[in-house]
Parts: sequence; C-alpha cells; structure tokens
Amino acid sequence: MIEFKNITKHFLTKKNSVHALNDVSFQIDDGEIFGIVGFSGAGKSTLVRMINGLEKPSSGQVLVDGNDPGKLNKKELRAMRKQIGMVFQQFNLLNSKTVYENVAMPLILNKEDKQMIDKRVKEMLAFVELSDKLQSYPDQLSGGQKQRVGIARALAMNPKILLCDEATSALDPKTTDSILDLLKKINDDLGITIVIITHEMHVIEKICDHVAVMEKGSVIETGKVQDVFSAPQQAITKDFINMVVKEDVPEGILKNLQYSPETSQIWGIKYWGANQTVEIVESLEKTFGKNVRIAYVTTSLLQEHTLNILIVLIDTKEDIAEKVAETMIPYQVLLERKEYEC
Repeated sequence: MIEFKNITKHFLTKKNSVHALNDVSFQIDDGEIFGIVGFSGAGKSTLVRMINGLEKPSSGQVLVDGNDPGKLNKKELRAMRKQIGMVFQQFNLLNSKTVYENVAMPLILNKEDKQMIDKRVKEMLAFVELSDKLQSYPDQLSGGQKQRVGIARALAMNPKILLCDEATSALDPKTTDSILDLLKKINDDLGITIVIITHEMHVIEKICDHVAVMEKGSVIETGKVQDVFSAPQQAITKDFINMVVKEDVPEGILKNLQYSPETSQIWGIKYWGANQTVEIVESLEKTFGKNVRIAYVTTSLLQEHTLNILIVLIDTKEDIAEKVAETMIPYQVLLERKEYEC
C-alpha cells in the first residue's frame, strides 16, 4: 500500500517560495491501477516522485508498504527503489545500446550473473512482444516499440510497483491503446501495482481502478473510476470527463428542439448496465404525457462497464423535480437538472 498523509511541498527560489503540493492525502491499494490526472503544473510528477524518494515532502508523510522513503538510509533506499520500476514519456533509452543491452542495464548495475541476466531479459522482451528486436537499436524502433522496451527494462528487477509518468503522451491513439493493454496485462498477470500520471482522461477510462484529480497542487476529487465518471463533483473533473464521455446536448440539437428555459426543463439521466432508454422514456411519458422529448442519447464503455446517458426535454413551467425523481426510482439512475443558455 502507498499512503500520502497531508503532503505539502514547496520549492524555494531566489524571489519566493513556490507551493507545488498542498495537504495531499489519499492511498493506493496493492495490486490496483491508480490514475493521477491533471493539467501541466498540477503537481502530479512531484507527488509521484515521492514514492521512490526522488522528492521529499516539506511536511507530511509518504509510506510505501509502511516505510517512509525520506527516513531510510542510503542502503535501505536503494533496496526499496529496486522494488519500484519507472516508465517515462520520452522512453529514456540509451541510443548507443541494443534493445537487449537497454533492458539488461538495471540487472548489470545490480551485479547479477550473466546467465540470470540473459534469461530475465529474454523473458521480459517476450512478455512485451519484442523477442525479434533483441539486437535492434532504439533509432530502428517505432515510438510504441521504444516504450515497450522501456517497460521491459522497468520490469527487469521484478518490481512490486510500476510508476508511469505520461507514458503514452508521445504516442498516437492506436499505439496508446496497445501500451495501455500491455499495462493492464502486467497488472493482471504479474499483480504489480501501477500508478499512472496523465493528462489524458482516456487513459483513466480505459484501465484505471481509482483516480485522483489534481489542480494547482491539491487533490480535488478522488474515488473509483466508475463513481467519478457517474457523478463528478468538481468543474475540472467534469471538463476532463467530457473529453471522453459527451454528456451535453450539442448546440445544434438544442436549436432544433426550440428549447427555452422559461417553458422547458432538461434532465440528464445516467445509469450503468443494459440500455433502458425505451423503458425510461415510456415511464416519463406516463407521468408527463406528450411533453417529453428525447434530446440526446449516448453510451460509453468504461473497461467492462457500460455508462448510458439519456437527456430528455420536458415542456412545463411547473416544479417537477419530485415527480421526475419518483418516476426514476425503479431504474436506479443518477438525475441532474441541466441548464443551457439559449
């Protein structure tokens, strides 16, 4: 388990003190994929670098399996770091070394015997599906292949934790998905805890179990990915989610519906599982008659779970919140009254 307890970090400059982290607290359980999402400068990398002791908090405490990296001596810190692999945005491969030599590097530095190194390197390259690239050089590889080499190198020491710092940001969408599939395989097959830093909500959507949303050095929202996607609490979280799950009615549709906030209400209905659009609309029509119109319907797949979003327009000037909520009770949905400018 990784625990952040009231972490604060500030950097001193010649002119002032820059606050990078402000009272950050949350935990990452063993064996999960945990995503930390935020825009540049949010403090994501500073926070994660505390896991392997590359940064120390100004106040607060980081615990990795009960150990505080900031309180370990050099020998203990080296031993802990062997249990933590890192994957970088720009791959960080040695261009003068072959793929085999790059993956072997941490093992060589750890003074393992040649037979063990040879076995481990070939196992890891087979795992990332690059057995045919043993003697290739980084310049001969695609971006996705370079990242697979970086992942194989990070796995060479058989770590318990894998830290991925914007590991897919330099890749095209198709290659990104293949790398995310590989990270999911690592988690499933090897049981390694994976911590992913990203500014791409698609990464969170595709493979993460839990997510923490960061803004200006603070964690403003955290929880299970399904819960956060269902009911985001903060504006920036909603903005991130809207990048992958479109839940607002397009402006052109609103115009076609001749929507007016003075004579109509728009309700957002979210639910997981099988599509119930027909049943939900029929129930609303029984309550509100022909005043119900479908404005927008969308379905998104989050890993193995289906998120359905139905937005309806109900023509009425009355306060119907209680009636809408009562009508929706059998369907176990999340309701939201939406406001749009005309």
